[in-house]
Amino acid sequence: MFHRQPAAYALGSTTIDLCLSLFPWATFRRAKAAIKLHTLLTLQGNFPTVISVSTGSVHDVHLLDQLVWEAGSFYIMDRGYLDFARWQRIHQCGAFFVTRAKQNFRCVRRYSRPVDKTTGLRFDQTVVLTGLDAQHNYPAPLRRVGYRDPETGKMRIFLTHNFIVPARTIAQLDRGRWQIELSTSNGSSSICASKPFTARRPTRGAPKSAVPLPFTCSSPF
Repeated sequence: MFHRQPAAYALGSTTIDLCLSLFPWATFRRAKAAIKLHTLLTLQGNFPTVISVSTGSVHDVHLLDQLVWEAGSFYIMDRGYLDFARWQRIHQCGAFFVTRAKQNFRCVRRYSRPVDKTTGLRFDQTVVLTGLDAQHNYPAPLRRVGYRDPETGKMRIFLTHNFIVPARTIAQLDRGRWQIELSTSNGSSSICASKPFTARRPTRGAPKSAVPLPFTCSSPF
């Protein structure tokens, strides 16, 4: 019998500036138009499995409502996707999130596990959220992992609800997320360099792909 192996995905977005006079529907800022490219990238092969295009004003966190979570898989995302109620849905689906903690993240430590600080790890804690709304939206414990990057010296604090994999693996998974930032940044640079999108109207006979994009679209690969 075939059993699907758990996968690891990186979730991110990039904003692509557009000419406001040509794309007035692409709401972003008062004097600027833009679209946002949301990408779910599998780290086994570094190719996108989901791409969703929205106007630039749509917050990243709304993409979490569109995804189908695979039980046992890891989803690595940045701090823009912090939403306790949506995290609870990921938890209930049997999938695992890994994200960076914001500076104003509030919690209470319940337990600390020993770590090997020569690997860059600083702590591995079990915590619970504080505040009535936060506790209501996500009542389960979280794992809080501290890691100092030996190359840059920067301190990073990760949050997940997976208590099984080693703490160092949690820190290494975030490195894979950098691939999606590089991929989407390169993609936006290529699109912004296309004159029909930023400087002039498409010439007669130009392909339809050069005309304004639809308001939203989502297509699995």
